[in-house]
Amino acid sequence: MTRRQKDPLRALTEEERSWLERISRSQNEPASHVARAKQLLAVAAGDSYTEAARKSGRKSNDTVAQLVSRFNQDGLSAVVPQHEGGPQVKVLVYALAERKLRQKLAETGETVLNQVGKPIQTPTMRWIFQVFEGIDLLIVSQNGQVVSRQVLNIKKEHLTALRLLGPPVANCYNVDF
Repeated sequence: MTRRQKDPLRALTEEERSWLERISRSQNEPASHVARAKQLLAVAAGDSYTEAARKSGRKSNDTVAQLVSRFNQDGLSAVVPQHEGGPQVKVLVYALAERKLRQKLAETGETVLNQVGKPIQTPTMRWIFQVFEGIDLLIVSQNGQVVSRQVLNIKKEHLTALRLLGPPVANCYNVDF
C-alpha cells in the first residue's frame, strides 16, 4: 500500500502536457530533463511516485515527490534541475513564450512586422524583445509615496504582442484588454 501524497500533482494545462510529452520523447534534451518529464506525465496519468520513478529509469520516489512539489510551484521550469541554474530555464521560458505567440498569431490570423517591415506570423522572441526595448516606465512619487506609474512609448505593435501573450504579460505593462 502506498503512502498518501502530501503534495499531489496539480492538473496539467494542455500546453504543459504538450511540452512534457515532447521533452519525454526527445533525443536531444538532457537525460535528466527527459526523466523528469516522464515522471510528471506518469504521475499525471495516476501512477504512484514509486511507479513514476521506475518508469523513468530511476529508483527514488522521494525525488519524484520533490519534483511534483517544485512543479506545482514553478511549472515547467521544474524539469530543469536546480543546480543547473539560469540559462536552461531562460531558454525554456523563451521557447514557451515564442511558441505561445506564434500559436496565437496563427489562430487569429494576425501578424507582426519583422526587421524589414514585412508582416509575419513567426517572429522570434529575440525580435519581440528588441521591439520592446524603447518602452519606459515613469514613476512619479511625492513624499516617498508612488503617486502614479505610466508606461511610455507603447505602440500598436506592442499592444498586439501583449494582447496575444495574455493578461500576465500585459499586466507587467499596466495594459488591460
